[in-house]
Amino acid sequence: MPWLMTCVLLGCAASKSPPVPTAAMAAAGGVPLKTLQQGHAVYLTQCGGCHELIAPDALEISDWHLVMPGMCWNAGLTRADEALALKYVLAAKSR
Repeated sequence: MPWLMTCVLLGCAASKSPPVPTAAMAAAGGVPLKTLQQGHAVYLTQCGGCHELIAPDALEISDWHLVMPGMCWNAGLTRADEALALKYVLAAKSR
């Protein structure tokens, strides 16, 4: 499972304070600010509830697309929450 190894190896890329969604981040990511705020909340509470948060910039976009579904499945998140969290990390990465 290469995505798992990526997460383990990137322990040094953990972030205690992921970026708060802004209008600029929403514009850069092409996602409404409200959606990013919801995704940020999911990311903090659900992802951060199980492990240290990975900085959005720590992984490539393709890696986020691989990592997120498995982690969300493990956490029991809905597809809607998975989509929100993914939109947030991709928009945060594009800022």
